[in-house]
Amino acid sequence: MVFRAAISCSKAYDESNSKALKHATDMDTNRQPLQFKASQVTRQRVALSGPGSSPTVTTLVWIDEFEQLERIYHDADNHSPKFRTPDLVSACVSLVFATDDAADQIFHHVHTSLLLRDMDTPRHTAAMWRPQYELLLALQRSSRNRHPNPQFNLDHFTTACVHLALMNENAKHQILAHARQNTARRAGAIA
Repeated sequence: MVFRAAISCSKAYDESNSKALKHATDMDTNRQPLQFKASQVTRQRVALSGPGSSPTVTTLVWIDEFEQLERIYHDADNHSPKFRTPDLVSACVSLVFATDDAADQIFHHVHTSLLLRDMDTPRHTAAMWRPQYELLLALQRSSRNRHPNPQFNLDHFTTACVHLALMNENAKHQILAHARQNTARRAGAIA
């Protein structure tokens, strides 16, 4: 009886994850044609199966911040090369972490601004490059995110970085500059 209940729970969990994954691919940030959707689901499951197996990590960005990033994506200044969502999200993280007090800024934002927003705010799937994910993972694992403090998730930290980066003077140019630097670092051109 317990075994059947466990199987039933497992099936329900798999179905809910499948629906969430389908929803995530429906909101694909690369705007690819529908015939590629099935292969994307397979790639995402494979990419999430092993640590370090994918150069990018899927996260969520709250819709207001995502729409502002989308404006930068479509901006005429985003050309040669045209940076995609993983580059832009990662650039926001890099821009915030370029300051000495990045952790303080991020925790202040999630505790004061993000916490007061509607927790049912829609989120949009987005990817980020693994080096920037590692920075946010360190925040997520830090003592400031443990009991007795509130526990924030990756989407909270990602959204905070996007928001803080967009608040900078000349934000669009700074984000695009960090996207270029991150790309050059991944290629090994700069340390």
